[in-house]
Amino acid sequence: MRFEFDIEPVEQARPRTTRFGRGIRLYDPKKVTVYKQQLGHLVRQAMQERGLEPFDGELTVRFEFYRPVQNFTDSGYTTFNLDCFVPTWREDGTVEKICKSYGCKMKGDNEELQASHGSQLIQAILAIYAWVEFKEELQ
Repeated sequence: MRFEFDIEPVEQARPRTTRFGRGIRLYDPKKVTVYKQQLGHLVRQAMQERGLEPFDGELTVRFEFYRPVQNFTDSGYTTFNLDCFVPTWREDGTVEKICKSYGCKMKGDNEELQASHGSQLIQAILAIYAWVEFKEELQ
């Protein structure tokens, strides 16, 4: 059985706390709560459309998430200077291919790697580092 939901995943943020009498109460941030409610509604709706009752017993679940590539803006980039890290990066276009794979782009004279999110930049840098370290072994 397969269910598909057109909803962008939201990171499970750290629970928040509030005092409640002599104890504390944990709760999710609003963005996470709204996401869980929307996803729950989509699941209930899909099960109802198929005439299914809630499952009882063991269940195996597999998730696949697909997110759109983030758009770049004129400001707010995270950058990394390639010439300081890999002086020979222009050799065969591999860095450009890696950059494209991780949603980064080249700036100026192609000496700076830019990404709208730091995680994209880190992944690209790690891939470039692996290429530099192992390119001779791969040939």
